[in-house]
Order: sequence, then structure tokens, then C-alpha cells
Amino acid sequence: MPGWIFGALVNPTTYPIPLATPLFTVKEVVEGQSQNLLESVAQMIASKIFTNHPQISAVRVQVGKPHVAVPGSLDYLGVEIIRYRSIDAPN
Repeated sequence: MPGWIFGALVNPTTYPIPLATPLFTVKEVVEGQSQNLLESVAQMIASKIFTNHPQISAVRVQVGKPHVAVPGSLDYLGVEIIRYRSIDAPN
């Protein structure tokens, strides 16, 4: 999972959204101000997706960082978050 994977829940029949549109947001966050935690990067991506795309009700963001300085043989370290708009959150 080097790089990023983006997933969003949107109803394509009422509002089709090109995949490239939120990917520009991901690029903006990843290439922007440096963050110390992968969790911070994932949260910033989710927040900006909700701000820029009101038709998206939930988002899953995975962020992976290759070549990490930890002992052992790893391809990457990563984090995955799932966020819902407050009105769409499951019970």
C-alpha cells in the first residue's frame, strides 16, 4: 500500500463524482505542510474531502509510508481511518 488509497461513499445516480476530483485534495494535503503522524495526514484528507464535497457522506482513507526507520523487514507502515458526516454516522 505505498502511497494513498481513497474511498468515498457517494450515490452515483444523484451526484456522480469523478475519482480525480478528491484525488486533487489528497495531493494537496500530501504535498503540503509536513505532518509528524500518518493519522494527522489521514484526518486532514478526510476533513478536506467533507469540506470540498458535501455530497460525500463517508470516507475511508488509508495512508502508507514506505521506507520507515523501524527494526524489522517492513514494506511500509500505515493507518486507515473511516469518517462519517455526523448526520450520516451509523448507530
